[in-house]
Amino acid sequence: MRQAGLRCLSAVLVILGVSGCATTGSESQPSTPYKPVNFRGAYELYPSGMRLLVHEDSNARRVSLDVSYQAGAANEPAGKEGVAALARRLTFLARHGQPQTPQLRSRILSLGAEFSASHTYDATDYGAIASVERFSSLVALEAQRMRAPLENITEADFAAERDRLVAELSEEPVFHPSAVGMRWVHELLWAGHPYGRPVQGTPESVQRLSLEDVRAFVKANYAPAHAVLVVSGPMALADVKYEVARGFAGFWQMAEHQAASREYGGIHFHFDTTASQEVCPKVAGYVFANYMRPKWN
Repeated sequence: MRQAGLRCLSAVLVILGVSGCATTGSESQPSTPYKPVNFRGAYELYPSGMRLLVHEDSNARRVSLDVSYQAGAANEPAGKEGVAALARRLTFLARHGQPQTPQLRSRILSLGAEFSASHTYDATDYGAIASVERFSSLVALEAQRMRAPLENITEADFAAERDRLVAELSEEPVFHPSAVGMRWVHELLWAGHPYGRPVQGTPESVQRLSLEDVRAFVKANYAPAHAVLVVSGPMALADVKYEVARGFAGFWQMAEHQAASREYGGIHFHFDTTASQEVCPKVAGYVFANYMRPKWN
């Protein structure tokens, strides 16, 4: 009976989708062409595979940073349903540096930032909005999340968060019946495919997960090559690129971006930029070896 009902429901959804897209031949095109939209933005692809999209909005008062990892519930190993949801939640409990360091969630809040997180079958997204003055600190925190998503997470941290997720999933039929209905639709339409599995997992599947399962998931998926950064706000494009390069890409790539910006500004030519990148490390090495070594008396 349930399967028959679901088939009817899916048929109705398909019919509604088709009818919503249908058009008639009598419809005419708009007589007035659309006006172009002024958009100042930039795209950057880093050697690590990480991508950056920037939208410069001079009317904005704060800046937003969204980090999207192209991995979600569809990337979960069979039998590990819910590990993406648990990973998303646990990263906020990480303590970067020392076990006594405040959790990542507290450090983001200390910046006066608003944050959110969500995941689908294909992506896990972390978003935050902060003042321009706090942007560099926000970038640094997200870079730490990428480098060590679960640093200093204890078994007690894991068990407590797993139990909270299990409790929420157990209450879902009562408080979110529509979510249960959509789960049935997915099971019917995507049988045998990862899209047919519950995006949050089930109470039973989450209860079976271990901290090592979550560590394996973030190691495979929370990587620069899977990440897209989207920044929108009043900051200049060059300033955003500088802060992202400094926070995520490391010192040497930040130097390369700075050198390139001086070429764009007409201050240097490409040939002297290339020459300086070859000569400067040698000069620095010579100075360090001959003039900066400690003297022992």
